[in-house]
Amino acid sequence: MIVFLDMANTKPFVAAACFCEQILQEPDGVLSAIRIVDTYVIPPLPAGVEVPPDAARGVILVRGLISLKSGDVVGAGKVGLVMHKTTGEAVTLSPEGGWPAVLQGGEHGFNVKLNFGLGVRNFGLIWFDVTWNGEVLTRIPLRLRQGELPEQANAPS
Repeated sequence: MIVFLDMANTKPFVAAACFCEQILQEPDGVLSAIRIVDTYVIPPLPAGVEVPPDAARGVILVRGLISLKSGDVVGAGKVGLVMHKTTGEAVTLSPEGGWPAVLQGGEHGFNVKLNFGLGVRNFGLIWFDVTWNGEVLTRIPLRLRQGELPEQANAPS
């Protein structure tokens, strides 16, 4: 037997939280997240090029969308984004306290379009916490993977 409890939500609902190649916004305000991605393959450095372990191996442009819906929540709050690096360090990417958001209840909501450069120092899985007034609503994964050097074809003699 399934029982549904009719309880008011105290935090907004997450309609979408993802990274993608492009975000389109139509004249009527409708958003589209194009080519949702969770893994970036970083091209390898050319043969013979070495960088110190703590140096950036490049920068990738990260775009994303956070879309929250009010439900029963009416009023002001703050949307935050915290990156958990592969090293375990947490870095807040949103402005101090978060982006101010006003929720009007029901299907109304608030969208954050993300667009930032990310220096690549380490490969692996990075988690991004989406927060509401400091409480985690959801997490977005992003894996940075080292690409492979192409095979050198043997030239005919």
